[in-house]
Amino acid sequence: MWSIRARLEIANNTKELALFNLAIDSKLRGCDLAALKVLDVMRAGEILTRASIVQQKTGTPVMFEIIAHTRQSLLEWITLANLKYDDYLFPSRKHAVPHLGTRAYDRIVHKWVSSIGLESSLYGTHSMRRTKVSILYKRDKTYAPFSFYSIIRKSKAQCVILVSICRMRLSLLKTSTYSLIILTLLFIKNTVNIILS
Repeated sequence: MWSIRARLEIANNTKELALFNLAIDSKLRGCDLAALKVLDVMRAGEILTRASIVQQKTGTPVMFEIIAHTRQSLLEWITLANLKYDDYLFPSRKHAVPHLGTRAYDRIVHKWVSSIGLESSLYGTHSMRRTKVSILYKRDKTYAPFSFYSIIRKSKAQCVILVSICRMRLSLLKTSTYSLIILTLLFIKNTVNIILS
């Protein structure tokens, strides 16, 4: 990921750098990312630290954080392209299409992946959605559903014990999709038991 960002910075590719950074931060589907407007991420001349949109596929709202270097790259792109609030953030070069299409975005992602010597057929726009999650997972060595404990507000001791059990199971399992599904099911079962106890 860092190699792609570095290459875009060296090439001074302002548009693709903003697209790349926002794709990582927002974790949006390609159709939602491509259809963003300037007003979705900017207010009063400043890039928002948190933004919210309604997803096209599900119709549900989703909020995402925009970190500092992404805000900077977005501001540089908006200024360079002289975009107005009602403009699409990533306009299409074709006059018939108002904004970057999902196929064009997919081609850009494949180009990024190829530029760092990876097999582009193994990656796609969904890879961009998973990148930040995998970084947080590797950093924290925990599985995302553990944050659910802050919602159920059970005793700290119960939470610590259950989290420890899940971490131990995760370390014993290979981190394949199958293993993560098993871990998630165990987590849900144990969470329900705690809530009902």
